[in-house]
Amino acid sequence: MSVALRDFLRDMTLLVQPEFDPLHQQQAATGLLRDLVSQSGWLAPEFRAAGESFRQLLLYNDPLDRFSLVAFVWGRTSIESPVHDHGMWGVVGVLEGVEISTEMVPDPAGGPMRPGRKDRVPAGEVMLLGPTYDIHKTANETPGAPAIAIHLYGGNIGSAERRIYEATTSKATIMRSGYDNPVLPNPWAQPVAILP
Repeated sequence: MSVALRDFLRDMTLLVQPEFDPLHQQQAATGLLRDLVSQSGWLAPEFRAAGESFRQLLLYNDPLDRFSLVAFVWGRTSIESPVHDHGMWGVVGVLEGVEISTEMVPDPAGGPMRPGRKDRVPAGEVMLLGPTYDIHKTANETPGAPAIAIHLYGGNIGSAERRIYEATTSKATIMRSGYDNPVLPNPWAQPVAILP
């Protein structure tokens, strides 16, 4: 494990104490993640390799599920992610390439979702996810080109029940995203991969 990643994990573990509310945790974590993605060379090769589609690779999951750190690696044929939510705070930092995040707003009457806020996040920058901006889809700005985003969440994102949405009908389906690691780095992270 690199020194940069070890230091990040130590600082995050100190940050997710019960005396700090989730908003404080997210705000402080934003600076930590920005520092991490501004550095190069810390992410091991097995977490950088692109496949055909995008992969969600667990880098670390806190043993008490207080936070998880994930490398989101865009694949050679990835266009965009499904529309989804998170149900917990998040900070997305881009390590390589440019990620586009488009907020998607469900239609209460069951019609098509409409796009809202759009963020372009280049390498070294971060964006926040939370209660007021939780449903979105993401895309690699340059499909087929290398792109890696580091996602930090205020819980175990792979095992959490959350929703995936049908963009044309706003229909939500419960899912657990799991992780795409062949071997999980933590013995307490369950290899759940349940997509509808």
